Amino acid sequence: LHRRAQGILLSDNSVEDATSAFAESELLADALDHLEAQQQHHGHQAEFSRLQLQGILEQAPIGIVITRNDMLELLSQQASLMLGYSRAELEGRSVRQLFADEAHFDELARQMREGAAARGGYEGEFELRRKDGSQLWARVVGRMAIDRKSAMAAVWVLEDITTARDERRKPMWANSHDLLTNLPNRTAFQERIRSLLAHKAERGADNPDSGIVLLHLDVDHFTLVNDRLGHEAGDMLLRQFASLLDELVRHVGWVARLGGDEFAVVLPNCTAERAELIAEHVRASIEEWEFAYDGQTSMTTVSIGIVVAPCDLEDVTPWLRAADMACYYAKRAGRNRVMVREVADKATTV
Repeated sequence: LHRRAQGILLSDNSVEDATSAFAESELLADALDHLEAQQQHHGHQAEFSRLQLQGILEQAPIGIVITRNDMLELLSQQASLMLGYSRAELEGRSVRQLFADEAHFDELARQMREGAAARGGYEGEFELRRKDGSQLWARVVGRMAIDRKSAMAAVWVLEDITTARDERRKPMWANSHDLLTNLPNRTAFQERIRSLLAHKAERGADNPDSGIVLLHLDVDHFTLVNDRLGHEAGDMLLRQFASLLDELVRHVGWVARLGGDEFAVVLPNCTAERAELIAEHVRASIEEWEFAYDGQTSMTTVSIGIVVAPCDLEDVTPWLRAADMACYYAKRAGRNRVMVREVADKATTV
C-alpha cells in the first residue's frame, strides 16, 4: 500500500511524468482496494496501512479527497488548504457541504455513476464552496475504489481552476482560445510558435541535440462519432480528448486546437528520440481511453505526425505543413500510429 500510494509523489523527468490525474487517482483507488481487503482480514495491519496512507496524503502536492458513502474519509493537506478547512473539520462530514448547492452535488454524483459504469471514473469542472463562503471552481477527476459500480468509495483529485475560469471571461481570452476546449486556438498557436522560435534564435544553439518538436494529432474516425451519437456527443468527445491530451503533456509541453478534430502539441527543448517516446505514450494512453455518452461507449484512437524544427527555421509554414503531412501519412498507413517526418522530406513510421 505504501509503495502504491507513494507513487504519486515520485518524479524523475521521464516520459511517465506526463501521466494524467487519471493515473494518480487510479493509483490511490488501487491502494484503497488493498486497504479494504486488509480491513476484512487483518485489523491491526489495516490500521497501520491507513496511517501510512494518511502520512503520504500530508505530503502530496495535489488536492486529494477520499470518500466513502458520500462521506469525507481522508484528505490531503493540499486539499484542505484549497478548501480553507482543517482536515479535522472535514473528515467524517458529508461531501455535500463542499458544493455550492445540492444541484451541483447531485449532478456530479449522476455523472460520476455514468462515468464509473463506462470506464471507472469521471473528469469535469464543478463549483465548490470554501469555508469562508467564497467560490472555488475545481477540475475534478474521480475514480471508483472497492465497489466501483455502487460508488461506495472514491478517490478525487482536485485542481483549483478559479483563476483560469475568470480569465475565460475576458474578451482577449476569447480571441486567443478555442471556446469548446479552452485550449489556445490556431492564431494563438502560431503566434506562440513564432515567439518561441525567435527566443531560441536569440539564445543560439545552446544544445544542438535539443530543439522544438511539433506533434500534429488527428482524432481517428471522429465523423463516425458525430454520425452515430450526434454532434453534442462529438463536442463532448473533443472536450474530454483535449483535457486528457493536456494532462498527458502538460509537464513537457503545451497543446492547441487547430480546428475540427486536429490538435497540436509543442515540445520545447526536446530531442527527436524523446519526442517519439512522448508521442507513443500519448497514442497508447488515448487508445486505452473509452469515451462514454448516454449509455453508449466508443473507443478512440489518434494519428500523430512528428516534425523537429530545423535549426535555421525562419518561416513556420513549411514546418506546420510537414507535421500535417506526417499525420496524413499516419492515417493512410492505417491510423492509430505515429509518423516522423522532416521538413520537405519523406515520412517514416515509428
